Amino acid sequence: MTARLPGRLAAVAAGPAPLFVYGTLRFAAVLEVLLGRVPTGAPSAAVGWRAAALRGRCYPVLVPGSGRVDGLLLTDLAPDEWRVLDEFEDDFYDLIALTLTEGQRAYCYACPHAPGLELDGDWDAESFARRELPGFVAGCGQWRAEPG
Repeated sequence: MTARLPGRLAAVAAGPAPLFVYGTLRFAAVLEVLLGRVPTGAPSAAVGWRAAALRGRCYPVLVPGSGRVDGLLLTDLAPDEWRVLDEFEDDFYDLIALTLTEGQRAYCYACPHAPGLELDGDWDAESFARRELPGFVAGCGQWRAEPG
């Protein structure tokens, strides 16, 4: 990446910056509707974190924990795709750097300091896929179609 990126994305502007996704962004249908394509991804995991369910929400938050979180490592995001994903994740999450199980450094949207969050156990990707994915994808399409 060589394009100038604003705010918290300035850290990823210096060169290729992989993104670790562990929740709704690990689903091809979500990436397709947000980005118009499915970026190159490989299975990966982060230790010392957990994907926690948020009470009343269908998406998770990555918080410190004693477990392992499986996800995908997206390795070919263009600057405009980073902008879309950053806007989608909004200020609720922090963009942090972490080390994955295979030693790779990557960025990730997480809540490393989560006081006040209403966590509701671990997030279940399979349950999300069965119950929520079609509606979530439709909502992503509506969000993407909004001006601004």
